[in-house]
Amino acid sequence: MKAVYRVVSALLAALVIPALYFLNLIHYIIELKVTEGYLNDNVTTQELINIITDFFQKNEHKGIGTHLAATLQPLKASAIVTVVFIVLMLLMVLAVFFCSALTNARKVNLIFACTGLAATIGAMAAFNHMTSLIIDGPVPVGNILNAAMADSTSLIAGLGALFGAGGVSEYIGELVLLRLGSAFTATVILFAFIVLWTVAFLLVDLDPDAADKSKIKKANKA
Repeated sequence: MKAVYRVVSALLAALVIPALYFLNLIHYIIELKVTEGYLNDNVTTQELINIITDFFQKNEHKGIGTHLAATLQPLKASAIVTVVFIVLMLLMVLAVFFCSALTNARKVNLIFACTGLAATIGAMAAFNHMTSLIIDGPVPVGNILNAAMADSTSLIAGLGALFGAGGVSEYIGELVLLRLGSAFTATVILFAFIVLWTVAFLLVDLDPDAADKSKIKKANKA
């Protein structure tokens, strides 16, 4: 049964990677002003990578402008905490996988799985706090757009001047929801399964060798 435990635990940990890549990483809802409807959409990991790559390619020599950096400053702490939790989560995925594949250390694996579960939940909470500053707090989307426009030298800057402060969001729409998507929900479920799977094996010893050793010890005491 040791082999069964190790294979299942390693498989559950390995499933986190495709879940993070193929499932929705970020979920958002925008209330559209023109159509008076809602845009309910998601961003996958690949799409996010493309967005970030495209941004840095277009701003290779400029980086983030001073106006945008100043506007995003209130989000910095929450963003750093989110990233730290995500990195810890990924490290725990690797730790659980290799611990399951190479050892029989179930208690150590349980610690890794619990840490990964807590890190995933922590990342979701930190991200929600960050987005609350955008949706209901001091860093609305209009301010972010205007800061980006102020740093731009293209036609966008002209549009920003035309619409004025916060005007873009008034014409386009309002962000009403922004959170980590189903990829992180699936990760929480997978870590929870690993925790329950490990606890079950710790509570109910299915190793016949251990039972034989226990009988031998009792016989020797007698």
